[in-house]
Amino acid sequence: MPLITQLQHIFTNAAEYDFMNWGVKLFGSLVAFVIGFFLIQFVLRSFKMVFRAKEIEWNQSTFFLVIIGYVMLSLLFIIVAANVGLPLAIFGAVIAIAGWTINMALNDTLIHFLSGMKLFLLRPFSVGDTIVVNGEKSIVEEISLFSTKLKSLHDTKFIVPNGVIKGRPVAGFHVSDMQGVVELSKTDKE
Repeated sequence: MPLITQLQHIFTNAAEYDFMNWGVKLFGSLVAFVIGFFLIQFVLRSFKMVFRAKEIEWNQSTFFLVIIGYVMLSLLFIIVAANVGLPLAIFGAVIAIAGWTINMALNDTLIHFLSGMKLFLLRPFSVGDTIVVNGEKSIVEEISLFSTKLKSLHDTKFIVPNGVIKGRPVAGFHVSDMQGVVELSKTDKE
């Protein structure tokens, strides 16, 4: 059977092949994805303006914007996939397996990430404060989710993982309003 005859057969029996219905679903899903993507960008810009108006620190606002953006994009992807007709049970299984695998592979990184979240929420010190880590005075230059960048008084820059800062027993912890000093020292319980 020649190719033209096969194509005519497919288009005359489109209901049999269900191409038209699938094509409409795919086109509608692409349109929904594009509209959803622009709505997500609008929502993120709105959150950014609210964070600026509330004078939330740049590190914290960036963290929350990234989390909100990824959650919203994930939901949009699942909605579009469901509209096309993909089974959602597969997504649940893949997300569960991926979460477990990532947790096992990145155990130490996850500890630093959660410690960074704790530092963001509790805010024992902020950027520009002088802190004492293991007996060495340092100025906090940046606090990120995984690490804290410090500069010693001798202009030596170093990066300390947040799990190390949070994991240290805090002895003699105090914040001075005049100097902004936070003392962190390691104490052994042996």
